[in-house]
Amino acid sequence: MTARRASSRSRLAATVAAAIALATAGCSERAAAPPSDGSAGEELDQGRTHDGPPRPKKLPWVSNYAGKGCLPTTTWPDGPRQQTVIGPDELAPGPDDRLYFADSFAGLRVVDGDQIRTVFKDVGGGGFIVASDGQIINAGFWYIQEIKGGKATLIAGSRTEGGISVDGPALAARFNKIEDIALDAQGRLLIADKYRVRMLDNGQVTTLAGSDFGSAYPPDGPVATATFLRLWAVVDSPAGILVADETTLRQIYNGQVTTLAGVFGKPWTIVDGPLDKARFSRLRSLAWKKDVLYMVDWDHARRIRYIKDKVVHSLTDGQRGFKDGYISEALFDTPMYLVVDRKGNLLVSDVGNCRIRHIQLEP
Repeated sequence: MTARRASSRSRLAATVAAAIALATAGCSERAAAPPSDGSAGEELDQGRTHDGPPRPKKLPWVSNYAGKGCLPTTTWPDGPRQQTVIGPDELAPGPDDRLYFADSFAGLRVVDGDQIRTVFKDVGGGGFIVASDGQIINAGFWYIQEIKGGKATLIAGSRTEGGISVDGPALAARFNKIEDIALDAQGRLLIADKYRVRMLDNGQVTTLAGSDFGSAYPPDGPVATATFLRLWAVVDSPAGILVADETTLRQIYNGQVTTLAGVFGKPWTIVDGPLDKARFSRLRSLAWKKDVLYMVDWDHARRIRYIKDKVVHSLTDGQRGFKDGYISEALFDTPMYLVVDRKGNLLVSDVGNCRIRHIQLEP
């Protein structure tokens, strides 16, 4: 869910500007084998770099990024990032190494240096992105809004009408239930809307693939006839648009919907291996890095998994707990969302531990 390239940012700005103009007018592993992303298992020196802490001995290395654990509280004050109680959900890296995250209890917050501060209270639960210029686009289940200067401007959908899918001008469009948003390489907004993959571009909402209802065994094929079971996440990649469709990973490319991995009708199954043999419990979050797709396999799996060279691997093994360290020793409770930060490392919302975890992949 990150913005890419200056051209993408300008295209997004044009899209948002068009929508706002319409609004104004309308108002007047534990891994079985070392991960193969090119850095895993690499030995690093134990000396200090600059004035920082000693480098970890091996990669990937897991550490606590933010949060102090699940503690009883009735208030959610801002404060030092590792001493503040948080309820992290969706994540989005922003400019200057800041990390924005949706907090289940406190709204939209940002990790800025060593501090956590609240940016906006009324944040929607359908995901968000942050451009490198700080522009924030957030989705509720039925609407999409821009957050700027402590205020939210509706740019698509409705805050009071939803549960249906209607294409057209952004403010006349209606959404069934938005679960995730992302930018494509051209700066257009991709939307995982329950049973449809949709797009917001130049003030218009269109359906790329899908229908009004989910199918238990949705067929592949041309975008006009292919359907989905239940969409949870969307990400753009050189291989096309990728979506998490319950127990499968599917692709939209050249007018076709194709199931890349997983099968329908066999939930809670966890199998690593070649794409045609791999099985998922329920895919929840997707993040693309170079030639690797990272995923959260939720539900019974509770694993962080990835695909490289057409093979599915488990980065963690799903055992629950809290422990930092080398990836084969680290424990997560319930990883839910993940992103690749601007340095090429992973940040994971570990919901069961009320923390954001950092997985260092790059030296």
